[in-house]
Amino acid sequence: MICQIGYLTLYPDVFIDEIHDGTFYARLVLINNGSTLEIDARPSDCISLAIRVNASIMICRSVFESSLITEDELEENSQEMDQ
Repeated sequence: MICQIGYLTLYPDVFIDEIHDGTFYARLVLINNGSTLEIDARPSDCISLAIRVNASIMICRSVFESSLITEDELEENSQEMDQ
């Protein structure tokens, strides 16, 4: 996707590629005329920007799999909320 900022034409992508102690880490990757700039940023900021400019949001498989919620956990949380 393309993001126009002033005279720059950027092609942004978001990568959520690490999780440590329950904290997610993300990178915003900007490409302009063949130059690549990677910026470490909060996942919430990266996702917000990606939504605004229709950029890709990619998550590392190991991060995705380690953060899955099982059906049992979902049911348990649902019961706790009902109380």
